[in-house]
This record gives sequence, structure tokens and C-alpha cells, in this order.
Amino acid sequence: MEKILLLIAVIILSIANTNAQSAKKLLRQGNKQLKENQVELAKSSLTLAIQTDPNMVDAYISRANAYALLGENDKAITDLDIVNKLEPKNEESWLRNANLNYSKEDYKKASVKYASYLELEEKDLSIYSRQIQCLMIIEDYQQALTFAKKKQGVDETAQGFYEVASLEYILKNYTAAEANYKKAIAENKNNIDYHNGLAHTLFDQKKYDACIFEANEVLRRDKNNKKAYLSRAKSYHKKIDYPSAIDDMSKIIVLYSSDDDFLDNLNYRGDLFLEFSQRMNAISDYSRVIGKDQENTYALYKRSIAYEGITRSDEAIEDLTTIIAIAGGGAVVSESILSESKTKLYSLKKESDDPEISIISDYATDNTIKVTFDKTEIEINIKVEDENSIESLTVDGEEITIGENSGLVNVFHTIILTDKEKISITSKDTYGNQSTAPFYIQRVENDAPIVNFSHPYAKNNELILDATDESRVYFTGNINDQSLIKNVFIDDVLVSFNRQELNPGFENYLNLEGKTKITIKVTDIYDNVLEEEYYLNREQALYAADSPMGKTWIVFLENSDYTSFAPLEGPGKDVELMKTALANYEVHNVIHKKDFTKTQMERFFRIELRDLIKGQNINSLVIWYAGHGKFQNETGYWIPVDATRNDEFSYYSISNLKASMQIYAGDLTHTLVITDACESGPSFYQAMRSDVVVRECGDESAIKFKSSQVFSSAGYELASDNSQFTKTFANSLVNNSDACIPIERIVLNVENSINTNEQQKPQFGKIAGLEDENGSFFFIKRSSATKASPKTGKTEGANPDEETP
Repeated sequence: MEKILLLIAVIILSIANTNAQSAKKLLRQGNKQLKENQVELAKSSLTLAIQTDPNMVDAYISRANAYALLGENDKAITDLDIVNKLEPKNEESWLRNANLNYSKEDYKKASVKYASYLELEEKDLSIYSRQIQCLMIIEDYQQALTFAKKKQGVDETAQGFYEVASLEYILKNYTAAEANYKKAIAENKNNIDYHNGLAHTLFDQKKYDACIFEANEVLRRDKNNKKAYLSRAKSYHKKIDYPSAIDDMSKIIVLYSSDDDFLDNLNYRGDLFLEFSQRMNAISDYSRVIGKDQENTYALYKRSIAYEGITRSDEAIEDLTTIIAIAGGGAVVSESILSESKTKLYSLKKESDDPEISIISDYATDNTIKVTFDKTEIEINIKVEDENSIESLTVDGEEITIGENSGLVNVFHTIILTDKEKISITSKDTYGNQSTAPFYIQRVENDAPIVNFSHPYAKNNELILDATDESRVYFTGNINDQSLIKNVFIDDVLVSFNRQELNPGFENYLNLEGKTKITIKVTDIYDNVLEEEYYLNREQALYAADSPMGKTWIVFLENSDYTSFAPLEGPGKDVELMKTALANYEVHNVIHKKDFTKTQMERFFRIELRDLIKGQNINSLVIWYAGHGKFQNETGYWIPVDATRNDEFSYYSISNLKASMQIYAGDLTHTLVITDACESGPSFYQAMRSDVVVRECGDESAIKFKSSQVFSSAGYELASDNSQFTKTFANSLVNNSDACIPIERIVLNVENSINTNEQQKPQFGKIAGLEDENGSFFFIKRSSATKASPKTGKTEGANPDEETP
């Protein structure tokens, strides 16, 4: 047994010896590769050496060098950590490890390594400096002081005394700091840093005269030294010598306006001015700070104090409110400043005004809430305003939750209307000021609005689209209702209109591509709703493109409901008669306006009709007026419904009408004005067409060239309710068997039917002031399968003895 154990021991010893030889060989190989700059190969060889002998210190040191050359500093540090453990007396490894940690800014670990190095090498002054630097960075000032003293023990220098003094100052050991600063100065009297350091230490020991003396020593050597001015200014401040302190701070502000602490220096000078009761100067400095840093809460707070001192409370309140808002926005604000700001704001804003209570709604005016008869409850939007926060709000004694606020509350509350004639709203602010507002319930109409389309032309819930209306279509019209309108939607598209106008007009462009119908929904302010469907008729639109007269529109203006003149029933009947008569003619849109005031007439003919003509590319236009007229002082008038009988200024002048028409006459080929209003006609005419010549439908020049024509009943009596003029005009259209009928044919028919004297005879002629190239207006028959031939005037492909459908 003993022989076997002996044999095993021999074998183990042999293996160990072999491994040791192998590890040394790999180490030599790795070091050689390092010298030959084969760093990667060296790293591999050294790694094998370490694997063979994990305690081989030299292999770790060499591999650390390889890692450092490859930039793998963390791995190099790991190898050196192992060396520090295996061979703690190896001072070079401690230094190398410390320097690598320093280079990667791990100052805490570097300081530990430097400390171990300095235990072995106690006189390396440069490493003392490096060690002190690391400890300063990690704010271990006590240890830094220890090493500074050790460094001074190796070699006493003025700079060494300064380092010790500076660390004693940081640790608030002011007496020791003063002693060391003085030792440094004794070694080097001209060093400015030493004197400045001593000045700061003296200031913190409240030795203000001595501080000023040291600052003066600095300024004798450097007349613009910022630190000296600052320590001297603070000492003057403590001695209550405000002029001298302000003077020093002013020099700093002028000389060092681009420094990072410029705003702090401005704030400090502002404080000096404020304490010295120069509040306007203080406000100026604080304002300069705020101008560059709007969230400088210190400047805002101190400026509010200055404003308060000169009784400018509004500005002080504004600054304090800004501070609270900044804090509310998440910015860091000093707790003391925030607390003081809230306290001061409360005091400054304390007032005796009562809160103002109102209801925001289209149906609430003054102290009245208008509701329809069918309403059993209503939701109201209560608004309360005050200079300060609202504390409470009640409606008929019921407490309403309002939450935090700064003097403005908007809440919604549902009111049960059963057997209720009024509600009472009470509000109180944070200072106890209280107000109560009564609101009376008024019942109003509940009729649905009525919609009228001007464009596209609407007929029996059908919209006749223009030939150009392929997708984007211009809609215009008006809403009739007893109340104001809340909103108008066409196919869920919100349509614009004047919400403050009774019976407003509306207009909008809509995309109708792929649609066969639209839905219009109108809601008034009392939630009365009209909802109607309109089907889109694109077939009739094709007539406009093929019509010789082009796109033809007719505008009917019917004035009946007069206030000073006799009311009329005839105009309404006449317009409906004409609409029926025109049903079989190529009219692509009919605009029917009723009971216009003077303002409405002026706006419609000058602006609204202009925009329609220019926007819709109209070729031929008929304007038909039915109502009272007047011829006075050689001027013709149409009578608006709001006209005053003896006030000529309240009439609508034909001259104004012609002036408006001149704006868009150039966009039209044919213009025909028909006025069934006695007395208004004579001023219209440029030259009467004596011996009216009937134009033929095949007269291409009559269709091609511009015409501006007027046909008027032109008597000298006010309009009546029995217009032979209109009846004959309509019959001429209805009984026409040709494909078209020229206006001249209708004129002759009307003249023959009215048996009056020459003064009462209807008048036909050109419109004075409008371009006329001797063209003429034709009414073209409508046909779904045929059209009028411009050459023959007959209907092609139709039986001439049958009426064109």
C-alpha cells in the first residue's frame, strides 16, 4: 500500500512540474508576441498560461497589458485586481489599476487603488494630487483633506497649504482654513486665489472688515476680479453699506454679463435695491431676469414684493399667480417661495365683490330661460366668475360639485321643469362674498324649421343637379323658423350660417360623388328638428349642357307683406303661375325670394347673386319682380316690404339695381328683367325697341350675341292683385307649340291682351347701362329625348302637332 501511495505522489509531482514548465513557456511566448505587437495572439498565449497556472502573477500583468492595448480596459482591471490580491506589495499594479479606473471615470475605485499605492510609495506628489482630485469629485472631502495633509508632510508648498485650506473651508473648519490660507500667502503674497480664499473664510466668520481688506488686496493686483468684488459686495451688504454693495455688484454685472451666474447677480443686486427701498430699480433688475428666464420664481417672488411696496397690487398678484402656475405645471419651486406666494396672494386678492352668475345657452337671455312647451327637463350650463376661487354653488338649495378653481366655474346641471316658473342660483367665493341670481322659465314655440334650397333647384324633395355638378356641389338656401337656428347638417356635414340671424341663409360645398340622395337636418335653439331626404336628379341636368341658351336660371322676387303700403296677394299667385308655365322649359334653377327689405335687396343683387353667377357659370338669367313700384323724381323704384310711404330713401332704386347687375353682366350672355310693378319701368330703358321684331329660334346670332332686355308692366298705379300682364305671359309659354319662344313673341301677346291707353302700355327695351349686342332671350322647350335645333327652331324627332313634354 505504501508503495502505491509513493508512486501516486511521484506522478503528481511530475505533472505539476510539467505544467509549471508549460505555463512559463506560454508566458515567454506571450511576452514575445506583445513585443512584436501580435496582441491578439499574445492574449491567447497568456490566457493558456493562466489556465495552466492560475497563480502566475506575471501572466496576469502581461495579459492586462494586452487587454489595455486592445481597449478592453474592464478586463485589464479584472486581471490587475487579481494581481493586487496575489501580490499586494506590487506597487506598480496598484498604480496601473488606479489609472485605468481613473481613465474610465470610476473615481471611487480609483481612489481606493491610489490609496493602496500611496501606502507603498509615500512620496509620489503627483499621485497625491490625483488622489485628492478623485476624492473631491466623489465629495469625500474628509479623506481628501487627510491626503492633502500627507502630501504637505512630504513637501510643504504654498499650493499645498492652499489645498488644505480649501478643504478645511469646504468642511466649514473656518479657523483652520484661515490659518492655512495665511500660510499660503506667507509663501506667495501675490497669488490672487490665496487672497480670495482667505476673504471667503473671513466673510463666513463674520470678519467683514478683514474680508474687505483681502478683497482690496486682490483688486490692487487685478482691478476686474469678479470673486473679490462679490466677497466685498457681500461684506458691504452685511455692514448695511448699500451704496458700496450696489456699486460692486454693478461692476460685476457690467464686466461679466455673459457668465452663467449673470441672472443670480442681477437677482442679488435687485435684493440690495429692494432692501435699500429703491423699489423701481429692484423691479428693473428682477424684470431683466424674468425676461431671460420666465420661470425664475425667485425673481417673480421678489418683484411681487417690490410691486406691493409701491401699491401696484395687480402686478404683484400677476407675479404670484405665475409662480403658483409654474409649480402646478410640474416645475421644481422652492417650498418657502411657493408657500409665501400662496399666503401673499390670498391677502392681496381679498376683496368684497360678489361672484357673477350667468347661464351660457342660446335659449337663455338676461334672467330668462326659454324652453319649448313639451320640455319636462333641461340641462343648463352655469358659469360663475370671481376674482378669487369659488367655494360653493347651489341651485334651488341643491349643492353642486365644482372642484378646485381659480375664480371660473363652468358646470352642467339638469333642471326638472314640472310646475317650475323660476330657479335660484347661489354662489359664494373663498372670502365669503355671496350672490344669488333668479332665472325665470319662459315657454316658447316647438315648430320644426323649414328649409328652402336656392341651389341646387329643389322640386318635390328632388334636387336638380347642374350638368357640371359631377362631385363637388355648391349648396345654398335659407332656413325659416320662429327661433334662432342651432345647427344645420347635410349628410353629417356641418353647414355654416349666421347663428345670430333669424331665418338665416346657408351655403356649403358637398361631395356628392356616388350618392343618389342627401339628408338635411336642421335644429333650432329649442331642439325642434327638421329632417328631410332629397333625391338627386342628374338627368335633368343634362339639358343645360345641350341648351342653346346654356345654363338658365330664374330669380323670382315676390314682395307682398308690406308694412306701410297695401299688402298684396297677387305676387305670390303670379310667381306660382309662372313656375307652372316654365315647368316644360329648360330652366335649370329657380330662386324664389319673398318679402325682401331694402337691405336684403341690396345685399342679394350686389353680393349674393353675383357670387352665384360667377361661381356657377350661368349663361342666361331672368329676374322677375312682382310687387309695388314707384316712379318719382325721374327715378324708378322697387318697393321693399319695410319701405315707408313718404320716405323715398327707403325705396330700392332701379339705378342701384343696374349698378349691381353691371358687376356680373359680363359673365352672362343673356339678361332679361321682368318687372310686374307699376310706376317703376321708365328709368330702366336705354332705347325702346319700336316696332318689336319677333326673332326666330333658328336665328343663331340672336342666341350667340349678348342681350340685356327689360319687360315691364310700367303703369303709373300701384300694383294690384289681378295681373293681366302675368296671365298673358304665362299663357304664351303654356300654349307655345314650337321648340322655343322668343321674348318678342311674348311681348306682342301681352301688349295685345292689355287694352289700355299708351301710357299704361307694357314697355320692352334694352337695359340702360348694360351691354347689348342685339341678341335676344329665348325660352327653350324641354324634352327628355330631343332638343331644339338652333338652325330650324323645330323639335327634331318629335311630332310638331303634339306639345313637347
